[in-house]
Amino acid sequence: MNSLFIGHTRIKLHEVNSTNTYAIELLKQEKVYEGTLIYSLNQTNGRGQRGNNWQSEPFKNLTFSIVLTPHFLPISNQFLLTQAVSLAICDFVAALDNTGKLNDKIAIKWPNDILLNNKKVCGILIENSIRETSIQHTVVGVGINVNQKKFDLFPTQASSLSNEFEEEFDTEEILAKICTQIDKRYLQIRNQNGQNQVREGYLGKLKGLGLEQQFMLNTKLVDGVIKGVSPIGELLVVLNGEDEFRKFGFKEIQLVVA
Repeated sequence: MNSLFIGHTRIKLHEVNSTNTYAIELLKQEKVYEGTLIYSLNQTNGRGQRGNNWQSEPFKNLTFSIVLTPHFLPISNQFLLTQAVSLAICDFVAALDNTGKLNDKIAIKWPNDILLNNKKVCGILIENSIRETSIQHTVVGVGINVNQKKFDLFPTQASSLSNEFEEEFDTEEILAKICTQIDKRYLQIRNQNGQNQVREGYLGKLKGLGLEQQFMLNTKLVDGVIKGVSPIGELLVVLNGEDEFRKFGFKEIQLVVA
């Protein structure tokens, strides 16, 4: 483990319903050191954005959570955590590509799904505990498809590192490399210049930025152009026929990936 602090304290579980749920319950019971890593190769009831479940074949993939205490971030900047972790996963995937051929195929589908060749390989769920005006602690949950071959529920939308790189991976090695990248990006947002770099990097990987795209809005398909992301994580979209962008929250609009 080459990270400075993330993953130095580790809890490995043979099976768990959700590593995020486990971490949140642990925080209620005892002091948990920042950077504590909780992981399992068999998560039975993983949670994702929009209330969805994260489907993962047992012992083929990685599901893990990291406990952070980002007291340095005001509540208004909490989306920086999402941006930093999303970028860290992109950094990790790019580092696997020795040829560089897939680098422009790595993208972030707002707010934090990681796509490779237009297929989802990683989902992220970040849960913050807020007290008054500061973030007390954060649980960063990550589910990444590593060696799974088939995706019966989403055969055209999901993939794995193994499928895209055409090789098998050691999950423990993958986990160590991801922790290193998250460590780097988390330390980066501790200073103002680093925060700006993370925001710019996130936009550089944002799927569909500046291009006309299809969205699902209120159960209807609409066309529009992504203009960016607000400081609190809202997606800025100019819908066809309108002159100014609208701001959409996580559950209000969804990009349709062809």
